[in-house]
Amino acid sequence: MAAGRAYQSYQQARINTASQRELILLLYGGAIRFLREATDAIEEKQRERAHHAIIRARRIVTELMSTLNHDAGDIATHLYSLYHYLFRLLVEANLEQSSAKTQEAIQLLSTLKEGWEKIPAAAELKESSGQPIAT
Repeated sequence: MAAGRAYQSYQQARINTASQRELILLLYGGAIRFLREATDAIEEKQRERAHHAIIRARRIVTELMSTLNHDAGDIATHLYSLYHYLFRLLVEANLEQSSAKTQEAIQLLSTLKEGWEKIPAAAELKESSGQPIAT
């Protein structure tokens, strides 16, 4: 029990001290992890487990959508469209219990995550205001 609390404290500290880039990578990683769990659950005919995992991934996609800096221009517009597509895909995956759709979402999120991983931590995109231009 104490080990569980220590891990939660570690995770909370990790989140509280993370840069925006690191938070985005954590969100992508979490969504991918939940969608892998959903895929396994769908294949094992565990509908409720799949539902809960997809809902958790969908909440992450919603968070990514809501935190976009729309002043960033085209990149934010394109990311919003992609997140909106992912959200719809996850709704369909949940309704249909479709592992093909969860796998498509995993692929899209993995590609986005790889792109963010290629941005050097010290060179996060900034506007003149000092804020990252998009998530």
